[in-house]
Amino acid sequence: MKIKDLTAIVYDIEVFRNCFTCATYNTENNQIKVYEISDRVNDLSEIIQLFLESDKIFIGYNNIHFDNPIMNYIILYKGLLSTKPYHEITQSIFNLAQVIIHSDDGDFSKWKDFKYAYCFKSLDLLTMYFSKALRVSLKEIQVTMMYKNVQEFDLDWNIPIHKDQISRLISYNINDIMSTNELLNRSIKDIDLRINIEKEYGINVLSKDGMKIGISVLEELYSKESGLHKRSFQDLRTLYSVIPLKDCILPCIKYDDKTLSDLLVKMKSKLLVNTKSELKESVVYSNNLYSIGTGGLHTKDLPKLIVPKEDEIIIDSDVNSYYPSLLIEWGFYPKHLGSKFLDVYKRIYTERLEAKKQGNKIVNETLKLSLNGTYGNLINEHSWLFDRKAAMSITVNGQLFLLMLAEMLTKIGCKVISANTDGVTCVVPKNKVDEHQKVCNEWCEISKMSLEHTEYIKIIRYAVNDYIAIKKGFHEAKEEEKDYYIKEKGLFITNTRIGKGLSPLIIPRALKKYFVFGEPIEKTVKESTNIKEFLMSEKTGKQWNVEHNGLPQQRVNRFIASRNAPYLLKWKLWKDEYGKEIHQYSNMLVDSGVVILNDLQDLKPIEYYKLNYPYYLSQIRKIIEEIEPRQLSLF
Repeated sequence: MKIKDLTAIVYDIEVFRNCFTCATYNTENNQIKVYEISDRVNDLSEIIQLFLESDKIFIGYNNIHFDNPIMNYIILYKGLLSTKPYHEITQSIFNLAQVIIHSDDGDFSKWKDFKYAYCFKSLDLLTMYFSKALRVSLKEIQVTMMYKNVQEFDLDWNIPIHKDQISRLISYNINDIMSTNELLNRSIKDIDLRINIEKEYGINVLSKDGMKIGISVLEELYSKESGLHKRSFQDLRTLYSVIPLKDCILPCIKYDDKTLSDLLVKMKSKLLVNTKSELKESVVYSNNLYSIGTGGLHTKDLPKLIVPKEDEIIIDSDVNSYYPSLLIEWGFYPKHLGSKFLDVYKRIYTERLEAKKQGNKIVNETLKLSLNGTYGNLINEHSWLFDRKAAMSITVNGQLFLLMLAEMLTKIGCKVISANTDGVTCVVPKNKVDEHQKVCNEWCEISKMSLEHTEYIKIIRYAVNDYIAIKKGFHEAKEEEKDYYIKEKGLFITNTRIGKGLSPLIIPRALKKYFVFGEPIEKTVKESTNIKEFLMSEKTGKQWNVEHNGLPQQRVNRFIASRNAPYLLKWKLWKDEYGKEIHQYSNMLVDSGVVILNDLQDLKPIEYYKLNYPYYLSQIRKIIEEIEPRQLSLF
């Protein structure tokens, strides 16, 4: 594989006091090579030679924050290290690794020279996929990729490794690079997008997640448009000791209902006294509980099967470009950046719409990231966009506007069944459809935003963010096109998402078959021959020990529910009031024993695993019975 015309080398390092290994996989010739520094061999010069080859790019997982700095250190101090015996080299590398591991969160001061050295070209898949708040370990990635082997190394990293265990360490090292390579192969489109963004905008975004890409592009465009060097505004912030919400709320927001009017008065009386203070209010209106918060408006949606009557339809109305529209139309921009920022932001919005219209995917996707990433950075005190008042003006007015829409639609006889962040879903009498559209148009004039409408014929709802919605046209669609008309959210999603945890896919698949196609759940569950559909995973904290059938296990485990199998347990020691140590045990899967399947390399036929079908069926029935509870019969 070539990335930017460079040969991609997947790599990973392991560090003990007396042993250093670096496993590499050449994606062009499929060769695995392991370099080692120990009392068995000293490959220091070979490692350095490889990383100084200018036609290579080195791919890792979390390498920007660990592997790269250590490799930079080895390269920068190659002259000195080459004069040392192996044990001084490994101890020196170990010391740096400990500094990195134990650094305070975000404090690179003790090792910044190695973090920012850039002695070789690299790509970090961790930082490419996940923002800092959402990052997960490579083991969790292995789980959700259904990778063949989820493997942890069970020795104490602080104790010198015995020579007899180095082969095990190398096997573990290789497993990590091959799973990283699997992730790399699944990332080609994301990498190509970043390469094209670099060509289009001249900025380095290869190892950046979507939000960071968007803000980097915005920063570049603002710098060019304003004529200001980035250094002149990167440290700017708009700070407030107190933010009166009345100064944020627009005068055009009004309600006829007394309960809603009282809520508005209450909100206008509020003061936000620091950058961390949260916004949290709720109101009951027309049998719906509406919650207002920093994250957006939402109703409390109880489990329910929603099917319109013969004389009704379901219409979902979503705001187009919700946060960007509020910023642009009402001028809620960071004040320290001046009106020039608003000009730049408007231009990005216009160019993005034009790129979308013309099918220019690169520009469309890039500018979408810039637009959508702005709001999150308005509340990020480490960002040059930080302006808490601008952020509160956007989120508060957006929520109050949506509450206005809910009231306006309720007044004409529509029944709001859900409101969530940027939209409102209603059951609309068919004789009110034109009036519904008229009200929406009126609301758009007031709010200066636009709405996109989707008609649903059925909604299977468990909670506000857990539902299946079936679009109009589903029944007429060809069999192979029906999935296009089905919207899946939350627990109903039928595919595994990388890094998002692993629950049994058979559960949402059986729910979908049952609610959408009318198939019995027993048929879906018992006819499946794919053991991977029944897999789930659990990660325990470092304070726990994990045990299965009396044997210690790793902290990240992938398993199935199985009949007559041992329970998967976690335990820790704690002291009672008398100082006596007690083992505290807990089942990691309460209702069933399990078979651990961290290794999928030699799978047997599904019958071999004695699946606990009643466990899976009970999980599915619990959800079904909450959505459509069985009626009590007295006869």
